[in-house]
Amino acid sequence: MDTTCHLLDNLLVGIDGASLISEKVCAPTPWPIFQRELWREDYIPIVDLEGWPQVHATLPGFRILATMLYPHDADRHAELHATLVAAFYATIRDKPDAWTQQPTTAALEILLDARHLGGSQGAVLQRAREVACRGSVAGKALIIIRQLAEHGQSGSVNKACDILAKAGKAGKLTGGHWEIRYANSKALRAEAWVPYRGVAHLWAAHNLLWSFRWNETPDGERPSLSWYEHSSDLERFLAIAEDFRQWAEGYIPHARHKEQAPILSPAETWHIPAETPLPVVCLTPPPLGLC
Repeated sequence: MDTTCHLLDNLLVGIDGASLISEKVCAPTPWPIFQRELWREDYIPIVDLEGWPQVHATLPGFRILATMLYPHDADRHAELHATLVAAFYATIRDKPDAWTQQPTTAALEILLDARHLGGSQGAVLQRAREVACRGSVAGKALIIIRQLAEHGQSGSVNKACDILAKAGKAGKLTGGHWEIRYANSKALRAEAWVPYRGVAHLWAAHNLLWSFRWNETPDGERPSLSWYEHSSDLERFLAIAEDFRQWAEGYIPHARHKEQAPILSPAETWHIPAETPLPVVCLTPPPLGLC
């Protein structure tokens, strides 16, 4: 397999093994339905964590992953989420010691309906792979903006897109080891940053965690990173993402001072519930070119 990997290939490591059941599984009850109202203009988008930490970290992890890939598409979001959860439940259905509370009949009916209406697992995952690189590029753009701003330069979307377009021409990858498929900064902004800026902080966290793990992995080996396997890993992922979100919602580039517009708008950026307990992280991005 290509060593640059695909996000879902990596995140689904363990779906057929035992690593995902190291925590007991408590199924969400009732099953949370993804609401189309999340796209109302007067609605601040909040990720449904499905009762975590009372449920296995995989369940909110899949919800977050579906949001990262389809932040504006309710149908594709629901299709991917149902596909991932169904595969997970199929893996552990014959392992009674993995459950603290099995899903109710009503919850399974909702899940089956969603799978019936959706595409095949292969088609669903292939579609997700095709859009994942765009999200990873948006996350990398946010990291670059912060690197520039915190080291005495003007961090802006245009500058980050210019840097990434040059990196794409040179065949470089994002921190999440996704190909940068853009050589034109305007196309990159229109096709990656604009549609994925609302989840760019989540992708920034993913890129950083992948990069950390890649650097810790012996040469020639493929790193295994599934930030949803354990609650401690999910906490770390969310804490990094929240740090980026809060920074970006408060950082106003010089060119935007007149309209007081931060890099990320609180009205369109996906939040996690305010009451979610997370560890404190202190991120200090290195200067550009050193990460």
